[in-house]
Amino acid sequence: MKICVFSDTHGHISQIKDRLIHLDQEVDAFWFLGDYAKDCKVLKKVLKKKISIVRGNCDFNSHEPEEQILEVEGKRVLLTHGHHYNVKNTLTTLYLKAKSSEVDLVCFGHTHMALYEKEGGVVFFNPGSPTSPRGRIHPSLGVVTIDKESILCDHIWL
Repeated sequence: MKICVFSDTHGHISQIKDRLIHLDQEVDAFWFLGDYAKDCKVLKKVLKKKISIVRGNCDFNSHEPEEQILEVEGKRVLLTHGHHYNVKNTLTTLYLKAKSSEVDLVCFGHTHMALYEKEGGVVFFNPGSPTSPRGRIHPSLGVVTIDKESILCDHIWL
């Protein structure tokens, strides 16, 4: 299964809408990791694939869950924005959550910085921000490919 992962659009979805429409033909689903979950209302009108959404610290009055655990091709995946786990400073708290939840992959946002790390059997993936990146010159989003054998994560630099 191939999933487009993105986060932290902060109301600027028009900047990437065409790119996501193009990706809609290449992926099986979309995961949005918070901060302007209401942008996904616009996307649901133009994308054909399912969008799983978690809310972030800027999603005031959102009814989306703060976290979701999904099962994909036999792998357990945690979707979270990350702000409750101090991800701007360390992955330790998020790692402990991953281990206690027995997940194979954690997708998170909040930092606006692209990241792909493996630690203790857990894959950590942050797609960065497609509209307001930090730490890198280029905005980004991600593509995660999961099968029974592996989890592969790639950043798409916009």
